[in-house]
Amino acid sequence: MYNKTKTKTAILALLSIMFFVSNVYAVPLEGPYFLKKNQWSMGFSANVIYRRDIESITTNIKSSQFFYCLYYGIFDWLSFDGKFGTGDIADDQYNNQKFYYNYNWGGGYGLRLKVYENDDLRTTWGVHHISIHPDSNKNTDNLTHRAILDETQFDVTVALKGEKFSPYFGAKVSLCRLIRRIDSERATLKQEENYGLAFGFDYMVKNNIRFNFESRFIDEYAVTCGINYIF
Repeated sequence: MYNKTKTKTAILALLSIMFFVSNVYAVPLEGPYFLKKNQWSMGFSANVIYRRDIESITTNIKSSQFFYCLYYGIFDWLSFDGKFGTGDIADDQYNNQKFYYNYNWGGGYGLRLKVYENDDLRTTWGVHHISIHPDSNKNTDNLTHRAILDETQFDVTVALKGEKFSPYFGAKVSLCRLIRRIDSERATLKQEENYGLAFGFDYMVKNNIRFNFESRFIDEYAVTCGINYIF
């Protein structure tokens, strides 16, 4: 006999394993909207990180990321999120060196689990992963500099359900790897803060068009906005 509670528990365990074995970094929570089983949507999103401290005595980074997004309702309570696009990295080191890595490819995926819902509230848990691979940079030292952002996060979101406007609050736990390569030499740096908060909202422009806005702080200062068409 199908036991929904046991299945949710198994999925939650899987999400936890994904979190603890991944190299993780903060990414958008993706909002509180949930698709129905076998329903899907697609759209575009922009994620802009204004500041993120990486080993604070060493560097801070900025990044702009633009994605084509696809969402699919595996069940009414479990959603898959996928994205592919482009991103850059600005690496401002505290020794007055600045490196800019121009736009190249990036992508990500995630799972969101609806754990509680009534007429007014919806609570979701999720794990998301994004990796940004910008172009290399040849600095004045005539060496080839490369950088990669590798991101994942574990988050919880509580939303007030509205017919059109649904504000939400989120909390997240994250780590971060900034991988630097200078010719054959490689260094891996981690973020300074591991915990962050988010505020945002979903707005249904029409019954099948969803707009999302989100801001995040403490571990990063960033905003995300996106629009999706629901099929």
